[in-house]
Amino acid sequence: MSKRLTLLFLLLLTVLFTKAQTQEDFQTKFSEALYLEEERFNKNAGEIWLQLHAMEPENANVNYRLGISYLNSNISKFIALDYLKLIKADQLTGNYDYYDVKEKKAPYEAYYYLAHAYHINTMLDSAEAVYHRLEALISKKHFMRPQITHQLEMIANARLQLANPMDYTIENLGEALNTEFSEITPVISLDESAIYFTSTRIRKDSSNWDAVDQNYGNYYDDVYVSYRDNSVKWMEPELLNINEVNTQTATINVSPDGQHLYLYISNGPDGNVYESSLIGEIWGEPVAMTSEMNSSAWETHVAISADGNTMYFVSDRDGGIGERDIYRSVILPNGEWSKAKNLGDVVNTKYAEEAPFIHPDGRTLYFSSRGHNSMGGFDIFYTTLQEDGSWTKPENVGFPLNTCDDDLYFVTTPDGLRGYFSSDRPGGVGSDDLYIIYLPESVNQGLAVLKGFIFPHEGQTLPTDLSIEVNDMETGTITNYTPRMRDGGYVIILPPCKEYQINYFRGTESIHKEKYFVPCESSYQELHKELYLNPLEIGGIANVSEVDPTKDKGAETGIGVIPIGTRTDKSLISKSEEHFTYNETDLKVTAANFKKFMEDLKAATLKYDFVEITIEGSASKVPTKTYGNNDNLAKIRATEAEKKLISALETYGIEKTKVRIVAINSLTQGPNYNWDAVDNKAVYEQYQYVILKAYH
Repeated sequence: MSKRLTLLFLLLLTVLFTKAQTQEDFQTKFSEALYLEEERFNKNAGEIWLQLHAMEPENANVNYRLGISYLNSNISKFIALDYLKLIKADQLTGNYDYYDVKEKKAPYEAYYYLAHAYHINTMLDSAEAVYHRLEALISKKHFMRPQITHQLEMIANARLQLANPMDYTIENLGEALNTEFSEITPVISLDESAIYFTSTRIRKDSSNWDAVDQNYGNYYDDVYVSYRDNSVKWMEPELLNINEVNTQTATINVSPDGQHLYLYISNGPDGNVYESSLIGEIWGEPVAMTSEMNSSAWETHVAISADGNTMYFVSDRDGGIGERDIYRSVILPNGEWSKAKNLGDVVNTKYAEEAPFIHPDGRTLYFSSRGHNSMGGFDIFYTTLQEDGSWTKPENVGFPLNTCDDDLYFVTTPDGLRGYFSSDRPGGVGSDDLYIIYLPESVNQGLAVLKGFIFPHEGQTLPTDLSIEVNDMETGTITNYTPRMRDGGYVIILPPCKEYQINYFRGTESIHKEKYFVPCESSYQELHKELYLNPLEIGGIANVSEVDPTKDKGAETGIGVIPIGTRTDKSLISKSEEHFTYNETDLKVTAANFKKFMEDLKAATLKYDFVEITIEGSASKVPTKTYGNNDNLAKIRATEAEKKLISALETYGIEKTKVRIVAINSLTQGPNYNWDAVDNKAVYEQYQYVILKAYH
């Protein structure tokens, strides 16, 4: 009997000792998690709260703290719901002790975070019910009441947006750009040849393997760039030379000519906006932007207009309308930036605004806001600058671009038909991924884009002193552009209803000059130009030739109604126009109008030194699965026509050196498709054509 009592006593001691050890271990971990949480080491704190949850899975306080850790992290907010919903109604208290390790209950506020977790998971009925449950528990003067009211408004907005989805196609940019880490804030060059973005990935040389931002538990932000190869695929991203270890460096914007990159840089509690300029192929030391923008307040984002004369930025400086507002500053006649002006309460709300992006049309401003009719967190909106300087009421771009979680960092292409953004969505490669969205129509104002390349002579490199001067013939305003040293590419914005003189320089010597006119009634237009430098003579300058017709470069894609082109005093010699049936691309060289065009062209080359040719390929808006989209179909029609023309030159005995192809346009135009391809076949075929014109 005494032996049994002794064994029972020893067993009881073992249990008590083990329990005491467990309690001591729990208390130690609790204190450590508390410290990390207060120091904002959210990821590290979350890891310990997860350990404590394993020890006491029904501890409401632990589940509350673990859920908040997930909501505050950028790993996956959606997981927070799994732990917050474990908290039972009888585990809530109005006398919550934040520091007490013995606290097993959660505060009433846990319902707020539970409802928020339901909201971002698009479980709107559950979110609304929990918010109302919280309202019944707290006083009328509770600090969370205004927040609850706002959240309920966003739930109502979300129901409307979800019930009326937009016709968007969204694609993840894939593992070529995205990793298991976070990729955010994409910015693109105007010709979509380069995408700059921010990533928390481990660098290829592992130089940042031990550089972790303890506030978020990630590697520090770095800026990368990826270029498109000839097959329009994104190449392996390159780490820019301006990144420093243990410093947050994030992309904000890139100038229209691709020569200036705008960055948010922070290596402490405060951050500012910087500008880095491209020197050859190397980015220069980032320089803090104007003190009018970088104040003692918090500035997070900047957008520069295409002409470089207007700056939009975000600040939480005193005197604003809300938490963070968008401000505007313009270039003064003396070259200095003006005092910043708040955009006003049409755009800014009492909540936070973020991430402005001014479209190249200079009038369409995209931004993110927690106000207006957001469906949850930050939503993306757009507003248009009116002639009187006022802004239109911001429009929500809608679901599925916007979701019930934060949606920021949206930029569009000049034609307004594609956009890039970052988001944490189900099915992604990592946490935040880079996405492209295809928009059914553009909301932007009309403008023209001159895209081109300057190629050195074979065996030679591109001169470093090339520049392009754009002269507005009406105002006399001159804007200078620098071709990219990487590939000789350049992009120039040409607002409509104006005539421009484009002057190409090597040093101070003009090597080529031409005029363009953009009609007032034009929508988005593209003109593509390729200039080939002749061999450099010793002591001489480079001469420029037009597009070499013997090289099949193909046409680029343009969208619009009225094509822009070289405006000269030369007369039209001949024109060939052929219309196509659905999906047809083959230009018939045996057709009478094409034969006459070639005969007229031959006669002109015998009479003149050279003849200029323009090619225009067009597609209607009837969808095509064969060619992917109508832009591709129009491009193929123009490209095939170019090939047939070049081949016909030899057939008709025409000297190739006497023919200059000065413009190749591809257009998607005509009425929107209304599922009536058969009944309205004749209407759509008006916009399915190729036109060749010869001038002298």
